[in-house]
Amino acid sequence: YRGDERIFMLQRPTSTAAFSSLPRYRTLQRGASVIELVIVLAVASIMAAMAVPLVQNTTRTMRLNAAVSAVTGTMQSTRYRAIYDGCPYAAAFSKATNTYQISSEVTGAACANALVNVGTAIPFADPKRVSLDQDVTLQFSPGGSVTVTTGTNSFNLTAIGTANPKNIKVTKYGSITVQ
Repeated sequence: YRGDERIFMLQRPTSTAAFSSLPRYRTLQRGASVIELVIVLAVASIMAAMAVPLVQNTTRTMRLNAAVSAVTGTMQSTRYRAIYDGCPYAAAFSKATNTYQISSEVTGAACANALVNVGTAIPFADPKRVSLDQDVTLQFSPGGSVTVTTGTNSFNLTAIGTANPKNIKVTKYGSITVQ
C-alpha cells in the first residue's frame, strides 16, 4: 500500500532564463598565481635561513666529536699495544698540525733503548676546523701506566667557531674521561 508515501519529483527547468541573473563565477583554473608562488618562495626562504645556523652548529659538533674519538681511540690502542708487545710506546699530539705520531721501542724480538717513530704523522682533525690547546706526548709502559712527557694530562679540543671545548683527561693508569 503506497498511500502514505509521497513521492516528490523535481522537474527540470525548461529554460535557463531563471539562472541568467546569478553572478557568473570563474571557471576552475589550473596552476598557481604569481602571488601564491611568491608567498611559497618567501616562506621557504625564511625556513632555509633558520635552518642554516642549526646545520652549521651540528656539523661543528660532529667534527669535534670525531676528533675526540680519534684522539681517545689512539690513546687507548697505543696503550693496549704497549701492554701486548711488552715494550714502551708513545703518542705525540701536535697542536700546530692536528696530527699524532706513534713511537715505539719494539724492534722485533726485544725492546730497543729508544723510541722510534712508527710510520708517519697521522691527522686526527682538520686544523682549520678543530684546534688542540697544547702539544701533548703520552708514554705508555708495558705495565699499562701512562706518563705525560709533554704538556699535561688534561687538554682541550675545540671546534673553531664554538665556545664549548671537549676536555680530555687521562690518568696515570690509562683511564680516559671526556667532558
